[in-house]
Amino acid sequence: MGATLYALAPIFGLIVFGWGMKRVGFPGDAFWPALDRVVYYLMFPALIIHTLATSEVGDVSVLRFGGVAVTSVLAMTAILLLVRRWLPVDGPGFSSFVQGGIRFNAYSGFAIAQTLYGVEALALFSLVIALVTPTANVVSIVALIRYGGGGRMRWREVLIGVARNPIIVAIVVGLALNGLGVGLPWALEPFLKILASAALPLGLLSVGVGLDFAAVRAAGSKVALACLIRLMGMPLIVIGVSRLFGIDGLAAVAILIYATLPISPGDLHPGPPARRRRDADGQHRHRHAARRLRHHSVLAGRRRLIRLTSPASSAGKPSPRRHDREAHGRRAGSDRPPARRPRPSRR
Repeated sequence: MGATLYALAPIFGLIVFGWGMKRVGFPGDAFWPALDRVVYYLMFPALIIHTLATSEVGDVSVLRFGGVAVTSVLAMTAILLLVRRWLPVDGPGFSSFVQGGIRFNAYSGFAIAQTLYGVEALALFSLVIALVTPTANVVSIVALIRYGGGGRMRWREVLIGVARNPIIVAIVVGLALNGLGVGLPWALEPFLKILASAALPLGLLSVGVGLDFAAVRAAGSKVALACLIRLMGMPLIVIGVSRLFGIDGLAAVAILIYATLPISPGDLHPGPPARRRRDADGQHRHRHAARRLRHHSVLAGRRRLIRLTSPASSAGKPSPRRHDREAHGRRAGSDRPPARRPRPSRR
């Protein structure tokens, strides 16, 4: 127990450290979305490719292993559908419950698998992600459309989204290199190793930045109930399904890591991640538009005040606005000689 806590302490320390950096505003709000993109599209794929291409997964039945992962997701969804009438949520809230019950925070899972069980567990957990992510995405979209009023199901967009997922692409590439016995070239192996070494700490910092305790307090008992269903119900489901399929050892541990992971930040928001990013971008644009509006309002008020307090009157004297334009024209053309008017023709 002490060794486990000793191994997990740095993980929670980095999460808390990231939360503290966000609280003090360092290094700025614009830094963290950019870091998320770098980690998601570059560093974690490098970690997965390096791990799968250079490690031995072992004698694992991929069919039974995948059956446990996919069946666990479908079983949790079925249980939520059965108890829906007793949940204190409406349609969109139930779609968020489904997402919170089957989705997970992959950054924490990678860190736990590598820290506690080594490279082989990290490779097996990568396989879990490859199997669970498409299944969870499809179930979440169906729940959103059915109960959240999310529009019409577009299978082509769903499949394109899965195919473009950098984690899925990295898993396919890593398994192909491992299965073909090619491995990594001598120049690519140290390059990916350096990128992979930065993936876990930066990913855990991003997890801490995503923590929003104010939103948890505002949601109240609903978030607590969703976390209880996820962190207690899913491990029990995985244990039962693993015994049913005859999966044990490190393979069962890798799937159990997925079952015990916390909910990703924002999974309880009634909408897919792309919609949440669009909402955040829209709020960012609205804030900037409000600042520009306040700035122009202040300038307009100053101009009106100048016109009211100007000694020039409307009787025979030019208006302050015209006077300002003429003065600006004189200042702009002070270095040039005055333009001569063309003389009228004598003919």
